[in-house]
Amino acid sequence: MAGKVVVVVGVPGVGKTTVINEAVRQAKEAGLQFQVLNFGDVMLELALSQGLVENRDEIRKLRVDTQMALQAEAARDIAKRASSSSVILDTHAIIKTSQGYWPGLPEPVVKALHPNHIVVVEADPQAVISRRAKDQGIRNRSDDLTAEELRFTMEVNRQAAISSAVLSGASVVFVKNEEGKAGEAAAQIVALIK
Repeated sequence: MAGKVVVVVGVPGVGKTTVINEAVRQAKEAGLQFQVLNFGDVMLELALSQGLVENRDEIRKLRVDTQMALQAEAARDIAKRASSSSVILDTHAIIKTSQGYWPGLPEPVVKALHPNHIVVVEADPQAVISRRAKDQGIRNRSDDLTAEELRFTMEVNRQAAISSAVLSGASVVFVKNEEGKAGEAAAQIVALIK
């Protein structure tokens, strides 16, 4: 029996990991069978097995065509895993770089994954900035220093999610992660894998 693929995306600091962790707790309580995968971790597993890198940071230093091939291979691997149980996939719709925004779900990836749902976790920009400030020293999140910059990046993230849905036929679900209400946001994800 094939499972569902629920792709969860969000800008850094929005609380995506917190929401996913809460969704895992709720789904286990409900007795649901599923896997949680991180797209970057799957890419790393493949790159290590092929002797391409020794650590995750080296993936970004690979030739772009090699990275793209690795991305597509990771997507196929994740799709195979979803053939036996549902998958909650932690990834990014966009990656902001000094060269602009890169798609986290380019066409070959989204077509291989064929997600059922793309969940965009969002929060008030000022709350995201506050969360990032608390994480300083743990994570480097220097992008989008103002609420206005962050609003723009969040809009690009929405557009990327919609574009991925057009390619795959997935629904797009916008989940608000309000301060202290990660459980409510998580419940919306759990409902998608039932």
